[in-house]
Amino acid sequence: MATPYVDNAVKTIGIISVILFLKYIFRTVYVAFFGPLSKIPGPKLSALSAIPLLFKGTKGKRWHWYQRELRPKYGKIVRIGPDMVLVSDRDIVKQIIVKEDWPKGEFYGMYRAAPHLHTLFSTTDKAFHKQRRRLLAPAFSIKYIQSLEPYMAMCIRNLNDKIDSLIQESSPNGAVIDLYRMIVNTTLDSIGETAFGSSFNMIREGDHPLPKEVMVELSRRVLRNGFPILKPFVKSNRYLYDFSSELIRRRRQEVGARRKDILQIILDAGEGEGEEALTDVDIYEQIIEFIIGGSDTTSFSTFFALIMLLTHPSKLHKIIEELDNEFVDLPRNELPNHGRLKNLPYLNAVINETLRLWPITLDGGSGRSPTEDRIVNGVLFPKGTLIVANYYALHHSAEYWGENVNEFIPERWFNDDIPHDAFYPFSAGSRNCIGQNFALLEMRLIISSLLRRFKFEDIPGQDYSDIVQYLTPSLAKDEYHVRAWNRP
Repeated sequence: MATPYVDNAVKTIGIISVILFLKYIFRTVYVAFFGPLSKIPGPKLSALSAIPLLFKGTKGKRWHWYQRELRPKYGKIVRIGPDMVLVSDRDIVKQIIVKEDWPKGEFYGMYRAAPHLHTLFSTTDKAFHKQRRRLLAPAFSIKYIQSLEPYMAMCIRNLNDKIDSLIQESSPNGAVIDLYRMIVNTTLDSIGETAFGSSFNMIREGDHPLPKEVMVELSRRVLRNGFPILKPFVKSNRYLYDFSSELIRRRRQEVGARRKDILQIILDAGEGEGEEALTDVDIYEQIIEFIIGGSDTTSFSTFFALIMLLTHPSKLHKIIEELDNEFVDLPRNELPNHGRLKNLPYLNAVINETLRLWPITLDGGSGRSPTEDRIVNGVLFPKGTLIVANYYALHHSAEYWGENVNEFIPERWFNDDIPHDAFYPFSAGSRNCIGQNFALLEMRLIISSLLRRFKFEDIPGQDYSDIVQYLTPSLAKDEYHVRAWNRP
């Protein structure tokens, strides 16, 4: 039987709970409709909660929501959460990302296996980022990346041989190949060779559990961190940990000269003392990060460079002419040397124009406003506001690029008035992509080798603009077919 004391305690707890709940409701409504960000346009539900954004992210629909719905309807500055703003204004982005280098938003922590397991990509701690980047920088220097070219070339030869074998088996009408999947497989093989000492054999065998397990683990992390209530039901992936642990164990047991790949540089960097040391779990997390950053992003950009060329025959003719003239002394079944490729103006213009139209940084470069309210380019951002830079919208702004902004025109890169401060293919500032030299080298090698050796023809009726984005962008259907022949 309840005593008066117990009854009073229950009533008190109930009253306090109601007061706290009403306080939460009042604050939520105030922030949404009367706070400093209330004047910024955006969906009403987003002003009340970040849940709509989280759901879009878990379904891979964030890019579509930003670019196809919010940007056209609300303009350059859109509220996407109670304290989150999507920005497509060049001056604001430059001020926040480049000049002031605002701290990275906590959103990136959603990709960690645990809150304390920071990586180069996921950390929001500027001091940690600076230290980790310094440790890993040798693996991504121009000189070192060039030393990896033979490993990349091995994988690209496998790609060429695979396409050639399909052509030999086909009728005179050419072979129908899944160009998108082949390029994805090639970049995965390449990151295996250059980073971890052996190819995943995706081109030859068509499958390997690791890439799929990586993406499954990422989705699990987003669910666990975005919806904490689900943590007991969403377990970590043991396969990835076992794979990485075995990789590390085998490398450490090697005797004699060890292969100087990215894994070895990470292991060497981790042998420091104190804060400089990396645990095996730290190394495991960086391995997973590099698999994603070194494959999905490069394959996405390389595929779109080729598709843009196939759907613009006059541009395709120009780049083939440049490659044929430069490598007239090289048989078509041999790969060009990057030392010569990197200086070809039209090839580089094609890559830049592709990265403008289809940037791997579709949205990114987020920054949390520092310790005080800030007015940037006339817009008030209260303390704690998270800014998400809409790089895709910057790249597609007629205000910055002209009325032909949505057209594929590599020649624009020969003009002196290119708005470089509205071009962020690898983000910018202290957090620009550490692997951009790796990506550019691989893109040049794949594009040039394929166009020198094969003739490709687009197959109409496919939609390459249907994109999903979880951590990195990809085609929703995960395939795109073209017809291929050997060049005479």
